[in-house]
Amino acid sequence: MWIVDNGTSVAPMMRGQFRDRVVHLGIVGTDPSARGRRLATACRNHTLGLARVSGEYDCVKLHVDSASPTRATGLDERSGFAVAKVFANY
Repeated sequence: MWIVDNGTSVAPMMRGQFRDRVVHLGIVGTDPSARGRRLATACRNHTLGLARVSGEYDCVKLHVDSASPTRATGLDERSGFAVAKVFANY
């Protein structure tokens, strides 16, 4: 899913399924020129709504950068997500 503004994708979001009945939200972002318009929230809420009504999923997982300079973790918390595990990649 993505939101397009003047022909440019400004809020892309990727979804995947790697295990039965678990949806994984991947890339969620907003172009800097479109920030502050709650576009990522709209994408995420729409995707979560579709997953909910489909009846195909029991769980939603999200991997994020907890040290995001854009403070994206606020979006995660407003969407009902909480930290379950912390790990580091090198």
